[in-house]
Amino acid sequence: MTMTQNTARGQALATRLEQATDTLIGQVEPCSEAQWRASAPNEDRSVGTMVHHIAIQAPIVAGWGAQVGKGEIPPVTMEIVHAENAAHAAAHASPDKAETLDLLRRNTAIAADILRGLSDAQLDWTVPLPLLGGQPFSAQMIIEMVLIGHIQGYPHSHLPNIETALAG
Repeated sequence: MTMTQNTARGQALATRLEQATDTLIGQVEPCSEAQWRASAPNEDRSVGTMVHHIAIQAPIVAGWGAQVGKGEIPPVTMEIVHAENAAHAAAHASPDKAETLDLLRRNTAIAADILRGLSDAQLDWTVPLPLLGGQPFSAQMIIEMVLIGHIQGYPHSHLPNIETALAG
């Protein structure tokens, strides 16, 4: 679905997501097969599995932001997230690097398009999120913390663990 709102804030968030993804790709694209398969600290999965996880989640989490922007509450809890993460890790324990990076690029473009379509009013809309303990969060906060922060910038981001695995 292509959205065309293209507000300055939506555009800025899309650009930040694309930059975070570019940073991630810059870290993992040149890595060896052994590094791609290396287990990262604080993660029960390989670098490749984490990158695949980030790729899969990008349009989903952007969709949560769009839902919040419509005043809807995404029906997801931390229990669901943990179960889905475990299932993903088992199903994608050894993803192909080229295919995973292609998926990451494609899904980031989809997610960025969703962000560009959000108006300022939608980005400001706030709902209580079961995912985050029922606390009120705006669509923009979801995008910044859960989507962009998933890669970098948030205390639970994956990029620092990936960088540590690649350096080790």
